[in-house]
Amino acid sequence: TITYIDTVGNESASATASLQEAQRGFVINGESVRDYSAHSVSNAGDVNGDGLDDLIVGANCADPSGKLNAGRSYVVFGKQDNTNAIELSAIAAGTGGFIINGESAYDESGISVSNAGDVNGDGLDDLIVGAYANDQSNKSLAGRSYVIFGKQDNTNAIELSAIAAGTSTDGFVINGESASDYSGWSVSSAGDVNGDGLDDLIVGAYRSDLSGNSNAGKSYVVFGKQGNTNAIELSAIAAGTSTDGFVINGESADDWSGYSVSSAGDVNGDGLDDLIVGAMYADPNGNSSGKSYIVFGKANNSAINLSDIANASDPTGGFVINGEVVDDRSGFSISSAGDVNGDGLDDLIIGAVHADANGGSNAGKSYVVFGKQDNTAINLSAIATGTGGFVINGESANDYSGRSVSSAGDVNGDGLDDLIVGAYGNDQSNKSLAGRSYVVFGKQNNTDAINLSAIAAGTGGFVINGESASDYSGWSVSSAGDVNGDGLDDLIVGAWGADPSGKTNAGKSYVIFGKTDTDAVDLSKLGDESKYTIDYLGNKDDNTLTSTVTNKDEIFVAGAGNDTLTGNGGMDVFNAGAGDDTIIINASNITALEQTGTGNRARVDGGGGIDILQLEGSGLTLDLTKISDRRIQDIEVIDMTGSGDNTLKLNLDDLLDASTSTNILKVLGNSGDEVIATGFDDSTIDKTVNGITYDVYTHSDANTSANAELWIQKGITILDAKPPTIAISSNMSKLKAGESITITFTLSEASPDFTKDDVSVLGGVLSDIILKFGETKVYTATFTPTANSTTTGTILVASDKFSDAAGNTNVDGADANNSVFLTIDTKVPTIAISSDTDKLKTGESTTITFTLSEVSTDFDATDVVVTGGILTDFALKANETKVYTATFTPTANSATAGTISVASDKFSDAAGNINVDGADVNNSVFLTIDTKAPNAVDLNSATDVQSTSKALFTRSEIAVGVAFDADIANTTD
Repeated sequence: TITYIDTVGNESASATASLQEAQRGFVINGESVRDYSAHSVSNAGDVNGDGLDDLIVGANCADPSGKLNAGRSYVVFGKQDNTNAIELSAIAAGTGGFIINGESAYDESGISVSNAGDVNGDGLDDLIVGAYANDQSNKSLAGRSYVIFGKQDNTNAIELSAIAAGTSTDGFVINGESASDYSGWSVSSAGDVNGDGLDDLIVGAYRSDLSGNSNAGKSYVVFGKQGNTNAIELSAIAAGTSTDGFVINGESADDWSGYSVSSAGDVNGDGLDDLIVGAMYADPNGNSSGKSYIVFGKANNSAINLSDIANASDPTGGFVINGEVVDDRSGFSISSAGDVNGDGLDDLIIGAVHADANGGSNAGKSYVVFGKQDNTAINLSAIATGTGGFVINGESANDYSGRSVSSAGDVNGDGLDDLIVGAYGNDQSNKSLAGRSYVVFGKQNNTDAINLSAIAAGTGGFVINGESASDYSGWSVSSAGDVNGDGLDDLIVGAWGADPSGKTNAGKSYVIFGKTDTDAVDLSKLGDESKYTIDYLGNKDDNTLTSTVTNKDEIFVAGAGNDTLTGNGGMDVFNAGAGDDTIIINASNITALEQTGTGNRARVDGGGGIDILQLEGSGLTLDLTKISDRRIQDIEVIDMTGSGDNTLKLNLDDLLDASTSTNILKVLGNSGDEVIATGFDDSTIDKTVNGITYDVYTHSDANTSANAELWIQKGITILDAKPPTIAISSNMSKLKAGESITITFTLSEASPDFTKDDVSVLGGVLSDIILKFGETKVYTATFTPTANSTTTGTILVASDKFSDAAGNTNVDGADANNSVFLTIDTKVPTIAISSDTDKLKTGESTTITFTLSEVSTDFDATDVVVTGGILTDFALKANETKVYTATFTPTANSATAGTISVASDKFSDAAGNINVDGADVNNSVFLTIDTKAPNAVDLNSATDVQSTSKALFTRSEIAVGVAFDADIANTTD
């Protein structure tokens, strides 16, 4: 059930989604037997500028003009009037689209097809078609790719032979480099890689050899260009002699890099579109575990080596994504995923078609990898555990889920990008190889694994069931864009094995309209009318489409002219198409755009040209920071003038996502209007265009390299939206006992409320913070470490702790300058002395052991006080760092006690702390010493000795264990 509430609280009647919503869409039937149409399918963008997205279907084995397997591609225009099946034979006749005929027999053009973006800058989306088997210039299987420009005026067939010959202005050819390169096996739009406002291209050549590495593979980025249809030579790009693009060289032999290529969106948030290249046979975690490489956008033509991106110690130019286990073949299919988790960075999806999910052999896995700004490698084993993304596990053995993966756009209208995963081998309802595709809804704050069996049961998305056995539906899947103009993104699923009207393997493609429920879609039942109708439909002329009903949810689809579309509130959908258009919205429209949750179809799409989003009314606030980037697209100018004073709020992401053709956003208004632009600074440069003078603002984000500029008409009030930051420094990085240091806090601007309470302190105490004399933004405090500690000291100020004069709170969470880390060692060293014995006699010595509490660089024998003997052989004990030994020998003929001691302040530890041992009983050893020999009594000189005389023997000392022996001889006179 969906309701809408306007700005004053009026609630619309509730609308309940019909159960039949699950079957809304239409089928596209292949033309001839064994054409294999739908081998590749893709959104085509808005090729004819009518405001509805178009489709392209490749039939690589079609035989145009009798040229066997030359291949054909079919451009099918978006439509909303009915859901009758589309016959590609009618497209070939120029009804409802146009055909692109292959050049030569066995070229297999259409093996890969894609939207190319707006390559030539004419406001219409272009196309790219790969023909990997073309033998141009006698280079067998070198391959060719063809760029076909969007067109409004006719549905005449496009002949790739004329484009290759340079006799057609309908596009240009891209010639492969060398024989057997298979260039064009995979092709894709690259987005705007070099930031020049034109969309670029990427072409894969997975069989290319470089530097002796056979089949290492190459991919080529071809820059968009205006004014000519000259052929592009990939050999010149590879040699660096052409400024038409740059080459991406594979890493190792037989990696097959370039087997799959795609735009990655803006993964690192620098304003330039990035790329992803798959190499399914790379061996990071066992044979054929597979690798994918993210290549960051750049403006020059220097070659990219994937070995540099994968360098473990110093990766440059992007980051590598390593497959999980042997034979997973991750990178078999790759795609931008859009912004699945809503963090403002584009995400990725990587298919590992041979992975064994939940015990099912070849069930397949797909991995969603969240965008990030650094170069560190990602391991899909970590993604599988919910770190940095999440895994999508296949349903059953031999499903081969992940054979094709793609962003699905915003299918359910919740503002988050969704995903589609094809599993052509699924045997649902006992229809062998009928195939299944799964739509997985985007999710925030949750990296739990997705099991496709749960999607099939209606949890977290919905399943698309193949029609008949051996159809191979899901072989190719893609977002279709908004084909019917209802504000929800649609899907296209290819089934090359289908047999329409009994034509074996002619193939079918199925367009499924976006929907908000999770009911299964059965392709056999596809064909219901669109739930929503177009209320205001334009044409190729200049149209004025104006709503006359207040707060009604309406759909506007203009054509190719310079149109004006005026909403009147409600959940309106504006598709302006080609031309320089103006879209006018009121307070109710703004409220609808801000609403979150499933089922919100409100959308503004300016299409090609220079388009203006204009506010109608007074006191309005258009806060782009509250509106999903999916809801406002291709707007180059915002006009705030209205009928009174209005406010615009935005940040860098909002500017970068506003338009696909430029990173400059112009803002019109007058002196009563206000702009709050977070992180933008006045460059002091003025620009005047069409008589209007603008102040030019740039952003301080160092990661932005795409020349993002905000042009604000002079007279508009610019409110301070720049959050303050802080830089913390100290005059020392190491502290020992008794020391303290000065911490300096330097704010980017004055703050009325920065205090000591804003500072987190570990490992010590901080004194009161004092504003430095003569300063307005610099504070100091004294940090004293905890006594007897070896804990690291930290002084940190987190985000949202203090504010500037305008009330903006500080932003410092990802700022390395907002903290100081100190090495603290206030623990003083001590010593313990021991002896092998406590008593010594003549001829004895003892070993004295000195055990320090920590390593010292200056402890030696001179630190030891010795009495009653001498100390020799002082040395560090073998295999020890803190234990020393020495030999103590007592003084001869002495009864004086021996003492070995070490006083305080004698030695230091590595931090410079001096030992403290004065009150420590372990810092000395006392020995009982007796090296004095006892005295013998000599009676030879005795006189007056009688026979009966008594002799008294007095020993010089007590003898222990000594026998007394006297020898007395009788004498006579």
